[in-house]
Amino acid sequence: DMILTLCAVSIGVAEANPFMEWTLNVHPQFFVVTKVIIFSVAIQHIARRRAYILPFIAILFMIVNGWHVYFWAWQASF
Repeated sequence: DMILTLCAVSIGVAEANPFMEWTLNVHPQFFVVTKVIIFSVAIQHIARRRAYILPFIAILFMIVNGWHVYFWAWQASF
């Protein structure tokens, strides 16, 4: 997701999350570090407290990545 987001932003697509857009405007490396830390902490927290939700998060993550891939396939067709 992170890499695909960076690629999309590089061709002019806007980041949908305002906080992550701000981190991207600060510096792409700051975006990467922030995304990894927030995602890792959130997954650890959910795994400890509500592990039964993890499959749904994985499905959501696959949907987001599928959206990115669809976007790139759509861009390639033009």
